Amino acid sequence: MSGSTIFTDVRTALKNDPGVMAIAKEVYQGRPSSEAPYPYISIQAVGGRPLVHFDGEDALQNILLQIDCWGLDLDTTHSLHYAAKPVLNGPMNNGTKLTYTEPGLIDDFDGDARCYRSLSRWSAWGH
Repeated sequence: MSGSTIFTDVRTALKNDPGVMAIAKEVYQGRPSSEAPYPYISIQAVGGRPLVHFDGEDALQNILLQIDCWGLDLDTTHSLHYAAKPVLNGPMNNGTKLTYTEPGLIDDFDGDARCYRSLSRWSAWGH
């Protein structure tokens, strides 16, 4: 298992949820270009590593994911965050399991563009 399987599982779960996609235009791995239309979700690894035992690398991996919901207004950003959270708490393919580690934080990321972000961190476990 590699981190790419965890990313695929998380991205697929979000993209297959009608509540999330009723709000988001896309779900990206990493931050998209500045021309990407809002609102959207971006997923990136911000920590974690493979588990290693005396007999070698284990198939179980742990990655700290940062999942950001981006929007041009606060209400849309909040709505996208709250639509995504139950999907991330649910079962995913390949045994991927996420645990909520930090609550969503809303910040005014770009004052000129009036772009809002809701940041949450998840501990992702997978095989």
